[in-house]
Amino acid sequence: MHGSIDIRIDSAFCFKYLIDFASPAAIKTEVIKICGALIRVVNDKFPPELKIQIFFSLRLMLVKAAALVRAMVAQLQTTLLRAIADPQSNSEVRQVVIENLLLLIKMTPKADPIVKELASQLDGTKVDGEQKMQISLALAYIIREKGKTIQEAISKQVYQVLSGIVVDRKLEMNDRVIVNSSICLGFLSAYSSDPSQMKDLFYAFDG
Repeated sequence: MHGSIDIRIDSAFCFKYLIDFASPAAIKTEVIKICGALIRVVNDKFPPELKIQIFFSLRLMLVKAAALVRAMVAQLQTTLLRAIADPQSNSEVRQVVIENLLLLIKMTPKADPIVKELASQLDGTKVDGEQKMQISLALAYIIREKGKTIQEAISKQVYQVLSGIVVDRKLEMNDRVIVNSSICLGFLSAYSSDPSQMKDLFYAFDG
């Protein structure tokens, strides 16, 4: 994509429609090239108006050519996790990023790296309250979907982060983040092999 921002945005719209109307067979041989080009552009410093159209295009690729996109899972994972924590991303962009993540995790046997990174973003100070609302929501969806596959060591790390938010940091957190984190804890404890996690969850209610 070359030219002014307006031209790039118009081009992204056109590209999105081309993917939408093309059959999977028609784009079969070009999937890797298309995903690679979209990832390169979306990782550059462009405004949300352009990035959201590219993420729409990537979502279409994940829907229409999921089997062919598997080769790009690692690059997509890195791109999506970076985008959801990007302070330049607005809520609309992050929502489409979350939709992409939920499609992506269906293509991976384990979601440990994604779960660990989202929990780290929640625990850190680099993202603001609104971002943490959407990050915590994404984490809840992913744990619900992939909770059975999360390794015990990762589960314990994430549990510590989430319980810290709900119990120790509730005064500094947005109410929505606390609610989403509580839902995450519920899903995580339901899948955990450590009975103390569920016990602690029940006792936390008394506080």
